[in-house]
Amino acid sequence: MTRKKYEDLSLIDNFMINAVATDPEKAEPAFRIILSVLLQRKIDRVSVTAERFVPGMLPGQRGYKAECTAEGRVYDFRISD
Repeated sequence: MTRKKYEDLSLIDNFMINAVATDPEKAEPAFRIILSVLLQRKIDRVSVTAERFVPGMLPGQRGYKAECTAEGRVYDFRISD
């Protein structure tokens, strides 16, 4: 597995999404923006639960799962390499 430079990371990267989702100060605004873009409407309040890091079937593969609650609905975010 190759190491990426910080500048090359995005929220699609497992390391970065884990860092964001497990920090309450960063998780709420980040997931609020993500949901607003995906749903194409303003989202006011978001609650994020960082659920787990999932190893992949092959070496170097992995995934991440977070649960986000907004406006009474639950959204699962699953990101994998």
